[in-house]
Amino acid sequence: MKRKYKKLSKYLSYLLRHHPEEADLELDKKGFTDLEDVLKAIKGTKHSWAGKEDIKRLQKMGDRKRFEIKDERIRALYGHSIEVEVEGKIEPKRDLYHGTSRGSVDPILKEGLKPMGRQFVHLSKTVDEAVKIGKRHDLEPVVLKVKASDAAEHDIEFYDRKDVVLAEYIPPEFIEKE
Repeated sequence: MKRKYKKLSKYLSYLLRHHPEEADLELDKKGFTDLEDVLKAIKGTKHSWAGKEDIKRLQKMGDRKRFEIKDERIRALYGHSIEVEVEGKIEPKRDLYHGTSRGSVDPILKEGLKPMGRQFVHLSKTVDEAVKIGKRHDLEPVVLKVKASDAAEHDIEFYDRKDVVLAEYIPPEFIEKE
């Protein structure tokens, strides 16, 4: 991803996941806001070069889908620290994964996976993706396996957000080192 698009993605993530009020954006209960309002919000910033087609291109770029655009409205798909309503509840049929730092493994195995300032825990569909995400926090991350189908049988809810699966909390009995 080109550097300028990566910076735009981070800025839009910041606004749509954490602080829409800083740009006078109003999100609906599912996290959507008008694309035109986002374009107005970025005018006068270092991202003012971006137009509607750039944001639509950004939505399709990269290794993970971070945004969704529907009917000229945009939202972040995951990573929210603000409350949004999520849809896409699934019954996982396979294990999911969580990449983390070596120092976080023991507390997670003892206390479970918690959102840690976000609305949901983020889980990866593949070990490779979990490693990539874990490397943000540790050059030698640990991958934890989440026995998702077992957890779902115990009323843990999972939500598919394209490249990421969300859950409110994963108890320790459903987590093991990969």
